[in-house]
Amino acid sequence: APQASFLTKTLERASGRAMTIVSRGGLEQLGESQYGLTPVGTGPFRVASHTLGQSIVLERFENYYDPERPKLDKITITPIIDA
Repeated sequence: APQASFLTKTLERASGRAMTIVSRGGLEQLGESQYGLTPVGTGPFRVASHTLGQSIVLERFENYYDPERPKLDKITITPIIDA
């Protein structure tokens, strides 16, 4: 039967990471409880700073393997909680 919570309750390894690849090294280094709260990943940006529930700042990762590196130097994501 359809279940709205399927992705977040069934398929995720840690909070907020539904259907993502789990970093074995990150999981071993951080432990299961902290892994879901700490940004871990690979890609064209790296996490410069992260304040849980307030903001995350991503900076261009100069060593990214793809020659088509991002054109942005930095991205700041701030959640808007109010309607």
